[in-house]
Amino acid sequence: MATSTEQINNLIGAYTALKQYFEGAKDGIEDALAAAASRYQGFFSTVHVDQAARNDANNGTADAPVASIQRAIDLSPHDGFNMIKVRGNYTATVRVVTNGRMLSIVGCIAGSEWTTADDPAQRPTLTIGYYDISGFAEVAGFHCGYDTYINVIGFKIQLPSLADVTAALPGSNTGSTNPRGLFAIRSSSHGRAGSVALRYCELIVPADYYGAIFSAGIGWYLLTTASTINGDIAGKVHPEVPAAAVSDDYARFIQTTMVTL
Repeated sequence: MATSTEQINNLIGAYTALKQYFEGAKDGIEDALAAAASRYQGFFSTVHVDQAARNDANNGTADAPVASIQRAIDLSPHDGFNMIKVRGNYTATVRVVTNGRMLSIVGCIAGSEWTTADDPAQRPTLTIGYYDISGFAEVAGFHCGYDTYINVIGFKIQLPSLADVTAALPGSNTGSTNPRGLFAIRSSSHGRAGSVALRYCELIVPADYYGAIFSAGIGWYLLTTASTINGDIAGKVHPEVPAAAVSDDYARFIQTTMVTL
């Protein structure tokens, strides 16, 4: 039978072993929690864009914004909820490739500390430009394959006119219908297009708008919230939909197959 001293020593030994075990487990738990928190933070990202910065080598923080929306998208994780804050007016000169990201592209007042505009008059203008690609005049919109989801928030969106395109690109073919949409998917190999939401935006549509809101293809869904349309979109929502089928209040019935317009 163990003596009292031996029993005490055994208890001390057991306590020490138990203490070491829990301390080791505590370190492991803390490491696991830190790793989980790091992964969770990666689900949410914010990248800042100011075209006046003219430096896509920046890291996209509020103090060091990048110059292009494309660079901001490239810095955004594929599996996260990504906010891209664009300060001041922005002119898109090439088509943005989103590649399956969930994006909120938010307009911020020029010169502000990344403040959004409550007053519609202060909304920055997102000018959709155009460029030549292999002899065709292309709209510098969004290429939205692989289940891309985009929220465009707080912009005046100026769409291009045919007159401006032909004047600037006299040698380019303007007769193609795909992919000239503001939102486009180039081929079935790029998967479904996902959805687009225009929130607190003004869509400025010239009478001779070059292109359509969407390019040919299936999978689209559009939602508008507190947005307005300045101009006529009849026949300009989708190249495969007759003009007579389109109403100004299109937000309720643009469907995933686009056949009910």
